Amino acid sequence: YTEENTLSLHDALPIWLLERNIRATGSLAGRPVAAAGCGGAAASRLDGLRERIRAHLAAGLGAAPYAGVVIALAVGDQDAIPASQWTLFRKTGTSHLFSVSGLHITLFSALVFALVGGLWRLFPRLNLRLPARRAGIAPGLLAAAAYTALAGFGIPAQRTLFMLAGSAGVAWLDRIPAPSRLLAAALATVVLIDPWAALAPGFWLSFAAVAALLYAGMGGATRPAWRNWLHAQGTVTLALAPLLLALFHEISLVSPLANAVAIPLVSLVAVPLALLSSVLPWAWLANAAHAVIAAVMIFLEALAALPRPVFNMAAPGLPALLFALLGTALLLLPRGFPARWLGAVLFLPLFFPRLPAPQPG
Repeated sequence: YTEENTLSLHDALPIWLLERNIRATGSLAGRPVAAAGCGGAAASRLDGLRERIRAHLAAGLGAAPYAGVVIALAVGDQDAIPASQWTLFRKTGTSHLFSVSGLHITLFSALVFALVGGLWRLFPRLNLRLPARRAGIAPGLLAAAAYTALAGFGIPAQRTLFMLAGSAGVAWLDRIPAPSRLLAAALATVVLIDPWAALAPGFWLSFAAVAALLYAGMGGATRPAWRNWLHAQGTVTLALAPLLLALFHEISLVSPLANAVAIPLVSLVAVPLALLSSVLPWAWLANAAHAVIAAVMIFLEALAALPRPVFNMAAPGLPALLFALLGTALLLLPRGFPARWLGAVLFLPLFFPRLPAPQPG
């Protein structure tokens, strides 16, 4: 490093570097170090494993149009996804589905948890020693840790692992843990281990989505499962609308329908197939994952072709944002609560911002 490099880094370190746990940047001058010299480190061995899996999947999929998506779902490498596909994901509000996101890690962990618990219940003697619900906690958390490692321990994946670890700890200690306690434990774990996580928009969006689902879940036990699923999509869309408009100045109007169809197909079908194709030599597994992704893409392209799939607007001011958040809390109250309609009125300042105009003349 030169003295000038050090001073410039010290004077102005971008916030997004701190958000990603990067404390300094630099460049290497001279001859590069041979790759064999880094082979002993655990991180290097993990990267080597991920590269071999990536090459295995790329060879099996060849020139398939969505091979990059399958690779991203398996090892978190998004470089092979073209910009045109990212534009489609943004228009339909499904960008979080086509990488190793917290949703995929959580659902994969839940699948392992349910599978172990179901098998445990088949043996009564084991249940006398340890309840089936507790028996599935450790394997589910280990599955999440393995998937996070396979994804390269990216910061979003790490936060999800911390969240699940905190939730698992509360679930193990408490016979019937309240969802609010699980959410609080997850939030505390994430912030204690990674304080800079609060700088990332995804931190606020993910925890806000879960909190909104818990808040709006009152009375949901009496509804059919399909209505609960659609209600969940509408709840998340409404709850995140103020934050998305404030952070990104746009919101996908087709997002509820897109996620209602794409989440089960991608998270519960394509992701397990992609992971199985990473460890098994059967090429048909990767092709099956690609076929699921291709079917989802046809549906997303149809939604993106609709008139005005994305709503854009100027950045709202802080008062308008606070009014909209209060309106969200009112609109998500149970049906029959008096004056719920006032929530829609509180949204009006968000959609009609006062913009600077030219002076008279």
